[in-house]
Amino acid sequence: MEKVPRLKLINGLSGFKSANLVGTRNEGGVENLAVFSSVIHLGSTPPLLGSILRPNTVPWHTWDNIKS
Repeated sequence: MEKVPRLKLINGLSGFKSANLVGTRNEGGVENLAVFSSVIHLGSTPPLLGSILRPNTVPWHTWDNIKS
């Protein structure tokens, strides 16, 4: 398939996704707000959510803040 039709097909396979806002703050107090569409439900007892991140090819401020 051509690139654009293939991208549209693959992006649409999983259906509608919610947009989730993840807010973090670094050790210096600088706030960061990011949109995530890859949040998944892992369990109810205890309540667990997970998120999938792409490979670290650019700076991920949200991930760095969560780790610290």
